[in-house]
Amino acid sequence: MAKSQQPAILVFADQIYPGCSAFVNDVKVPVMEADTLFKAVAIPAGISTVVFQYRPTSFTIGLIISCLVAICYFLISLKNLILISFFKNSYKP
Repeated sequence: MAKSQQPAILVFADQIYPGCSAFVNDVKVPVMEADTLFKAVAIPAGISTVVFQYRPTSFTIGLIISCLVAICYFLISLKNLILISFFKNSYKP
């Protein structure tokens, strides 16, 4: 929550990284750079709710790759189990 008598810039003393986004009163607003290190957003006069989110693209890409690898591992394991059971049943010494 932020309270301001007039439109202002709210500076959040946290490092700015790619993937940062901000919402003021549930409306997405651009995140500005303050003093080349911190995050800042413009807020209107009155009481405002400010929410910062950090969702890096690298995490999303890593999650997708990890899921694809897990699916491939599962499918290869399933194929090997089917082949083992097939050859085990068909082999007669």
